[in-house]
Amino acid sequence: MPVDVEFAIANGLIYWLQVRPITTGKFEHETIWDNSNIGENYPGITLPLSASFVQYTYYIAYNQMLKFIGVNSESYKKMLPLLKNMAGNINGSLYYNVTSWQKLLSFLPFGDKISKQYTKSLGMEDAGFDSFNSKSSLFSHLKLIFNLLKAFVFFNKHKLNYEKNFNEIITNYKNELFENKSHSELIVEYYKLEKQMLEHWIAPMLNGLFTLIVSSLLKNVVKKSGLEKSYPNFANDILFSQGELISLKIVREFQLLIADIQSENALYELFLQKDEPEIMQVLESDFKEFKLKIETYIENYGERCDDGELKMEILNYKENPQGFILFLKKNSKVKLEQVAKTFSFDYKSILQKEFPINKLKQIAFKKLINWNINLIRNRENFRFMRTKAFAVVRRIFRQIDVELLKNNLIEEKGDSLYLKFDELIEKPVSSQFKRLILKRKNEYLGYETLKIENRYLQKGDKFSTIEQNTSQISNNLKGIGCSSGILTKKVIVLTDSNIENLNIADSILVSHYFEPGWINLFSKAAGIISEKGNLLSHTAILCREMGIPSIVAAKGILKQLKTGDLIKMNGATGEIERL
Repeated sequence: MPVDVEFAIANGLIYWLQVRPITTGKFEHETIWDNSNIGENYPGITLPLSASFVQYTYYIAYNQMLKFIGVNSESYKKMLPLLKNMAGNINGSLYYNVTSWQKLLSFLPFGDKISKQYTKSLGMEDAGFDSFNSKSSLFSHLKLIFNLLKAFVFFNKHKLNYEKNFNEIITNYKNELFENKSHSELIVEYYKLEKQMLEHWIAPMLNGLFTLIVSSLLKNVVKKSGLEKSYPNFANDILFSQGELISLKIVREFQLLIADIQSENALYELFLQKDEPEIMQVLESDFKEFKLKIETYIENYGERCDDGELKMEILNYKENPQGFILFLKKNSKVKLEQVAKTFSFDYKSILQKEFPINKLKQIAFKKLINWNINLIRNRENFRFMRTKAFAVVRRIFRQIDVELLKNNLIEEKGDSLYLKFDELIEKPVSSQFKRLILKRKNEYLGYETLKIENRYLQKGDKFSTIEQNTSQISNNLKGIGCSSGILTKKVIVLTDSNIENLNIADSILVSHYFEPGWINLFSKAAGIISEKGNLLSHTAILCREMGIPSIVAAKGILKQLKTGDLIKMNGATGEIERL
């Protein structure tokens, strides 16, 4: 925040005499914080180590991005406070600093338009912001445009370098043991890994930016072309069943495991009646072939978990194989025939039909669509690579916790999760660890009873909640259509507590958001409606890949629908009608 400083300089030293906050209203800048998108990866309470690590990694990644595209030094200095404040922890939950993101994006060519699209792309409500104030010269601006165009043209080279570097790192660290290393040695290991990762990390950063730009451009072109009149969801329907998504492969292979369980009575009864330790014992003795399939799955995808896989405090399936057995156990109880999917989308035929003479327009559309499909595919695949990289980082932090406990610097296992990244890694002051941990544990006990608000407005050091617009207009509700198809079905409101006992055959599933632990339900549902989410969220991408009509960001839907309600949903327009 702005501060009033009195200081003196003597003999080459600065002496701070007084530093105090400026509290007059004209200095209280407004900042908007939003949980609606980041909450998908960091649901619920997020402990200080995870939250501060997110803040730090955003800073170093986007710092690299700005240097890569050639931001001038004067503008870069102004951007530093924004870079260090792109995410934060409010009442124990993680939020995006929407104001910082939009200001940073507004610096780019056509930045004001890109910034406005930012909130829409993440399924957030609009947010006002002041454009980034920069005195960039015409030369600096042209240099920025040139560097971005060059990066776009040669993006595939950056992508290949990133994938090669990433695979080498993951291979090298696969069997790396961090035991018997001191706290200081583990810090060295972390920075060594960070340096190796950052060498080619520019590829996912560029991909994220280009996805935002190309998706927005495609939507505008489709709107101006008149295609929306006949195909209201054209820009999203092009993504139907494009394949090559690692997330879809993970779901398909998981469903094969479920099918194996449900096809053999003895195996099904085992998962139905026994607990996880006993299931593992019986698999070892009686179902060795199936146990091998489980081990292969965990080896390939075990960096994932049911929920919150990017949190330091969560155990993934490689760290906790029993957690995967429980995951199988829950999903194997949903024993239904897959609902037949009939929707298909051949955009090439549509373009030929709509623009039979204008071949140039057909070519331009196909090129833009191809870019969009590839970028979104990259984005989803890069997400899984990020998860694998984070799993290595988490192993280092797990061992730091072991070392601190061994040296009596913390009271119990897991206490280091209540420290922040800089306290633990950048400038560790171990003598203060126990005091800080006790203080934060008490704070977090208070957070557990608080409602996680969707959006906050910050003025100075004060936070106030912002009420979101409801989606109700009489019996008509609305969200963002992300996967086409029109259905009239009964609703089932899904929660973590009722998932095991529901008959979801031929129903539309409605939830606050769809947790990774519910993936076996995706192929069973007739349609899906999520109160949270966006067009590029994990849920939306999987629904499109599997041909399931879906609507996301249907704000307030859970207050207006209950299990048993009959609705008509339009996955193209996002319209929901209660009948």
